[in-house]
Amino acid sequence: FRVGGDEFNLIVAAKFDEESIRRGLDDLCKLPFQLDDVLYNLTISCGYAKRYPSDETVEQVIRRADDDMYRMKAIKKRPMTDASSNTI
Repeated sequence: FRVGGDEFNLIVAAKFDEESIRRGLDDLCKLPFQLDDVLYNLTISCGYAKRYPSDETVEQVIRRADDDMYRMKAIKKRPMTDASSNTI
């Protein structure tokens, strides 16, 4: 569900592997898309958190996922672009 302008939360059942979800989203973003005559390359940063019995609120889980997203954003390599490509 949408949290803010370009921020979304995805809640999945415990049987899903976090790394598989991360790889799937990264693979999806490797595919450029065209809008009108412009080709775009999409980049995302994802944060993940599991809910543990010791968590008092959902907000705690979301906060950990948000922290993880910013950590991933800091270590993720930035795409190399030139004047003929667009990155969003």
